[in-house]
Amino acid sequence: MAAVTVYALWQVNTYTVTYLDMNGEEFSGELNENTLFTHTYGVATKLYNPTKVGYTFGGWYTSADCTTGKVTALAATTYTDDITLYAKWTANKYAIAYKDYNAKALSGKLSAGYPTYHYYDTETVLPVPVKTGYNFMGWYEDKLCEGECVTVIDAKNTVAKTFYAKWEAQTYTITYITGEDDAAAVSLEDAPATHTYNTKTVLVNPVREGYTFLGWYTTDTFKTKVTYLSKTGYTADITLYAKWKQQ
Repeated sequence: MAAVTVYALWQVNTYTVTYLDMNGEEFSGELNENTLFTHTYGVATKLYNPTKVGYTFGGWYTSADCTTGKVTALAATTYTDDITLYAKWTANKYAIAYKDYNAKALSGKLSAGYPTYHYYDTETVLPVPVKTGYNFMGWYEDKLCEGECVTVIDAKNTVAKTFYAKWEAQTYTITYITGEDDAAAVSLEDAPATHTYNTKTVLVNPVREGYTFLGWYTTDTFKTKVTYLSKTGYTADITLYAKWKQQ
């Protein structure tokens, strides 16, 4: 009986490639148009970087938590089963700058830990600054503080932001103690009723029949005499006391 030679015919295996996000979540980016969904044994398969609005791609991984097994290609003879690759994404960050009206340097104080970056997919709440003698009226994207004020940066924002603070000087009530039970007996015509921070307020001398006015004082002990209220010397309501000398 003649010998028989048998020849083996081999068919190379092909494996399915599945693309997911980290931890097995559904893939959320956009795959490159050249992306392959199969890997043929014996042939290296090139991997392509996907894109995703607001994120930077950090690589393909064979581990679901994207801590080990980073790959840029599927090696020719490493894989003998279907393959799942996991995309690592890092949210992009965009700088936040804070200025005063008309792009001047911010004159108020921001609390510790205020946000200097906005991270995509996370709403950023803007801080509330403080400034002696002023009320904060809001942040604006217009340097002249026109339009709508902004309190948060939308989660889907993808650009750096500059915000401009609008301030309003505080106004304080002035109370005059004239030392006369009959207020009508003292004339305070044209006396200012309020004092606005950062504005000099000139005081008016009152008139009282039979008396000489000796000045306004900040206490009823008549120690500190004032003829005007300085621009930045007061940050609350003000009481002034009239000192008289009988004629």
